Amino acid sequence: MTTPDLGTKNGPSPSNNVAARNTAVPPTTPYSYTYTYHEPEPTGFAAYQPTPVQIERADYWRRFTRLYVILPLSILSGIVLILSIFLLYLAIWPATEQTRLFLSAVADILVIIFLLVVTFFFAIILVGIFGAGIAYRQHWRQQPDSPLKKYGYIRILLWQIDSFIDKPVPYINKFSKNIADLTIKINALLAYVESWLSQLMSVVQKSNNSPYNSNVQKTEDETD
Repeated sequence: MTTPDLGTKNGPSPSNNVAARNTAVPPTTPYSYTYTYHEPEPTGFAAYQPTPVQIERADYWRRFTRLYVILPLSILSGIVLILSIFLLYLAIWPATEQTRLFLSAVADILVIIFLLVVTFFFAIILVGIFGAGIAYRQHWRQQPDSPLKKYGYIRILLWQIDSFIDKPVPYINKFSKNIADLTIKINALLAYVESWLSQLMSVVQKSNNSPYNSNVQKTEDETD
C-alpha cells in the first residue's frame, strides 16, 4: 500500500502532480483527517480510445477543412461583402448615369454567373442520375435470377403492400359475418314479437266483437 505524498504544510509538493491532484491537504485541527479523491472513470462513448490511424485521419480532415473549405469561403465572403458595400455606395452616392450603367452591367453579370452555377449543378445532378442508372443496370445484370430481378423493386413493393392489406381481410369477413348473423337474429326476434303482438291483438278484437259480449252490452243498456 502506497502512502500519498502530503508535501509541505501548505499543500502537496508540486513535483508529484498525481498526488497533488488526488490528495487532500489535512486541516490543521485536532480532528484532522486525510482522504483521497478518485476521479470517476469515463464510460460509454467517453471511454472510447481512438486508434492512432483514426486520430491521424481526424487531424488530416481538420487541416483539409480549414485550408480548402473555411479559408476559400472566408475569402469569397469577404470579397462579396466588399463588393456589396462598394455597389451600395455607388448606388447611393453619387447617383450618376455612369454609375447606373455600371450597376446594371454588374447586375447582369451576377445574374449570368448565378444562372451558370445553377445550370452546372443541374448538369451534375443529371449526370449523377444517368450514372447511377447505368451502374444500377450493370449491378442488376450481375445478380442471380430471382423474382426481384424479374419483376423489379416497384412491383415487389406493391405486392408487399397488397399482401399487407390482404392480411386483415379474413378477419374482416369473419367479423362482418358475425355481425350479419347477429343482425338477422335480432330482426327475426323483432318479427316474431311483432307477429305475436298482432295475433294477440286480433284475438282481443275478436273477443270484443263476439255475440256474447254484444248481448251483455245490450242487457246492461236496458238495465240502465
